[in-house]
Order: sequence, then C-alpha cells, then structure tokens
Amino acid sequence: MEVFFQGVAFGLALAVMAGPIFFALLQTGIEEGFRAGMKVGIGIWTSDLIYIILCFLGLSYVIELVEWDNFNYYVGTIGGCILLAVGIGGLISKPVQFENGKVVLKNSSSLALWLKGFMINTFNPFTVVFWMGSMTSAVLKDELVTRDVFIFFGAILTTVILTDCLKIYMAKWIRSRLNDKYLLWIRRGGGIVFIVFGIGLIVRVTM
Repeated sequence: MEVFFQGVAFGLALAVMAGPIFFALLQTGIEEGFRAGMKVGIGIWTSDLIYIILCFLGLSYVIELVEWDNFNYYVGTIGGCILLAVGIGGLISKPVQFENGKVVLKNSSSLALWLKGFMINTFNPFTVVFWMGSMTSAVLKDELVTRDVFIFFGAILTTVILTDCLKIYMAKWIRSRLNDKYLLWIRRGGGIVFIVFGIGLIVRVTM
C-alpha cells in the first residue's frame, strides 16, 4: 500500500501544476463541453502512458536521449511553436456564440482534440523529466519489483486522470455561470497564456 500512496502523491504533485495542460483542459471544457475536454484528456493520458512505457523498458536510452545536447532545444522549440499556434488560434478565432442565454458549443473533430492534448503533453520537456525522474528516484532508488512498479505508475496515472476529469467538470460548472463577455475574456486570456508559455519555452531552450 505504501507504493500505491507514493504514486498518488506523485500524481497529485503533477496535477496541481498550472501549466499549459491545465489551461488546455479548462478552455476546451468551457468552450466545447465535457466530452471534448475528455478527448483532449485522452490525448494527454496517451502521451503519458507512452512515456511510462518508454521509461520502464529503456530508461538508460531515455536518459541518454535527454542528456543529448540538442534534446531541450528541439523538443522545447517544437513544443513552444505548438503552444504559440494554440495561443494565436485562440486570439484570432471566432468568439463563443450564445443562443437563448446558453453557450453554443464548438464542434471540433475528435482527432483534432486528441492531437491537441497529445502534442501539448508530448513536446513539453517537463513531461519527459517528470516521468524519468519518477522512474529513477522512486523505482530504481527503492529497487521496486515489477509488480510494485505497475502499482506505482498505475497510481500516478489514475490520479492524473481523475484530477483531469475534475478539471474538465469544473470547466463545465464555470461555463454555466458566465456570459458571452466573460467567455470572450477567457478565450483571449487563454490565448495569451499559451503564447506566453510558448515564448518562454522557446527562449529558455535557445539561450
């Protein structure tokens, strides 16, 4: 049970960080509804699962890749450009529409929503560092057996999924209490946040 609760603690630490993933879930949930937010979430969780598998099967290769001199540059630049594109899209796209006092939800394709979550999470250098750090500090350091490794990472991923679902549901609750003016501010504000994250990421990896 100790391994399980350790995994939950790692998952909660990841969940409370208000990075671009948090804003992606919140904005999508507000503008496109719970199901759309879940599709973005599935993209994020798919990316996380791939990183877990890669770290488990080839930690030495992952460490070697991360320690490659140009790793941060390429991943950070691609990730920054993705965030910039999402942010600019939020600024120039049409504002949320209202009908009979209710939000008319946008209808993006399932693939586009999934890719949004997957790409933002995959090309976030912090994601690689987090999963690699979790593997090295909690698994190799404590010399956990395979069963405990599954419990540990299963607890992390389950905690992340549950907290992300809570964020998406929170977005639904927020949407029901906002008018068109405030929703426009949220869209524009979200766009600016993504642009700031994108520029910050690019500047950090190029300096």
